[in-house]
Amino acid sequence: MTSRPEQDIKSEIGGWPFVRIQTNLVNDDIRAYVRARIREGNDFKRLQSKPKVQDEIERRLMEKVDGM
Repeated sequence: MTSRPEQDIKSEIGGWPFVRIQTNLVNDDIRAYVRARIREGNDFKRLQSKPKVQDEIERRLMEKVDGM
């Protein structure tokens, strides 16, 4: 199970063992996935000739990712 470090969640599962995931490493994986989907995915074919739009989509998605 994964979760954000919110107090109500911590209080419910406080006694469970946990592993802290390094957000920056997860974000790198998410960025690679998002980039591949935007640039190579069938759902975004119409954007293949618009790298600035692709970059903007990637940037906005990554602004809020925070490891999730």
